[in-house]
Amino acid sequence: ESLAVVYAPSTPSLYTIYEPVIRLKGQAKSAVVSQRPFSAKEVQSSILEPPFLRTMMPCQALGLHSVLHKIGGTGAFVFLFAR
Repeated sequence: ESLAVVYAPSTPSLYTIYEPVIRLKGQAKSAVVSQRPFSAKEVQSSILEPPFLRTMMPCQALGLHSVLHKIGGTGAFVFLFAR
């Protein structure tokens, strides 16, 4: 599955999962009952245990302005958000 996961080091045993809600071109239409639009839920990690999650640290802290510049400006951000 293609999932986006948001993790905060301050609470290593919790993370937020965002399930995909938009099918990409070429993907078959399927009736997946477990897939919810705009899913955001806190769940206990069953794959990554808290000690492993604590070791995941950002390589480089970047602010929104730096990231926008790095990915090509606000146009790229708006495209990714709309996508």
